[in-house]
Amino acid sequence: MMTGPEYQAAIDTMGLSQVAAGKFFEASPRSSRRWASGQLPVPPLIEKMIRLMLAKGLTPAQVEELKS
Repeated sequence: MMTGPEYQAAIDTMGLSQVAAGKFFEASPRSSRRWASGQLPVPPLIEKMIRLMLAKGLTPAQVEELKS
């Protein structure tokens, strides 16, 4: 399970603010802030996406390109 500080570090590494991360993961900015603070657990699918992106060195822009 990804902790709040791990989530924050991951989105920092990807160059995303909490608000931008919420939009990228199709969640509200409030949810993203709560994940970062540890008030809510990071959903498992979002955690997997983050870990995959970091492992493969994918940027949010590259992932967006794949959606097209």
